[in-house]
Amino acid sequence: MSNQTFQSESFYANLSESIHTLSEIILFNFAKHECSKKDLIIRSFVARSATSLKSIMSLWSLGDYPNAWVINKYY
Repeated sequence: MSNQTFQSESFYANLSESIHTLSEIILFNFAKHECSKKDLIIRSFVARSATSLKSIMSLWSLGDYPNAWVINKYY
């Protein structure tokens, strides 16, 4: 097996917050203009991904790993 080095939990929490902030900026820019069908699909994908990431980080901080399957079921 290979030796893998992982970052600290705070690194991943900060990265998650940065990605979520970027997602909000993208979604606000979509909200400024009228959206075509393609834009709606992209907007929904970005929103769903941001929500999934937030859910994953919440479960991780709680240490609730067995219930992570719920995220995939509902998103």
